[in-house]
Amino acid sequence: MCWSSTRCRRVSPTTWPPPPPAVEWVDGTALFAGLRRTIDDAERGLLAKADALAVAALREAESGNASDAGTLAGLVEQHARLGGAEEAFIAVAPDLNQDRRLNRTSQPTPLAERFAVRASIAYKGCWVRRTRTFAKDGSATKADAWFDGVVRSIEAGKPLATQLADKIKQLPSAVLDSWMAESCTGSYPLSVVASSRAAGHAAPLAGQFLVLTVELTLDGMPWLGSAPLIVGRPQF
Repeated sequence: MCWSSTRCRRVSPTTWPPPPPAVEWVDGTALFAGLRRTIDDAERGLLAKADALAVAALREAESGNASDAGTLAGLVEQHARLGGAEEAFIAVAPDLNQDRRLNRTSQPTPLAERFAVRASIAYKGCWVRRTRTFAKDGSATKADAWFDGVVRSIEAGKPLATQLADKIKQLPSAVLDSWMAESCTGSYPLSVVASSRAAGHAAPLAGQFLVLTVELTLDGMPWLGSAPLIVGRPQF
């Protein structure tokens, strides 16, 4: 019982419990995805750092210190992590002429005359992916130079399928077998936003971050490559 009329007041049954706040739950998936399609200068710098780690780590395949897939994957990951990468997922296709699939492995599978390595690297929460094809006869360099030019010249407002169809004409004796573009569209680091398997995708936006992956057959030989890019910018 309360004896003080100034400190104790009767609560009306109609006001307790209080009414819920006027709040409406709205799905923000589309809004968040739209905001993630373009990046600012701070994120661009972090992506550039992650890409530099991936590029340097993949050079381990040129060092001659590994003759099998497991050893090479370990060396690439070690280089990336010692350089500051928070995460490093390495996949290898030990013999491209037999199988183009890239797999994470620790097995001592011998590296053939033509193989590929993919490095997915995270630095301060920013992810990039790089894939390189290595050929002991040097036959991958022509496709390397072509692909470097492609990632530097992707335009905004034009479907990627159209752009790649035009650009493959610059590489004689080449067949574009497949391609895929990934980006940050939500909470996942990289998600597929366009590919040769899905028709009707939207054109990229100016300033959008993408990872472009391409699979070719050049002069009858397989070639795989992937690299990050900023649409409308020649470099990070």
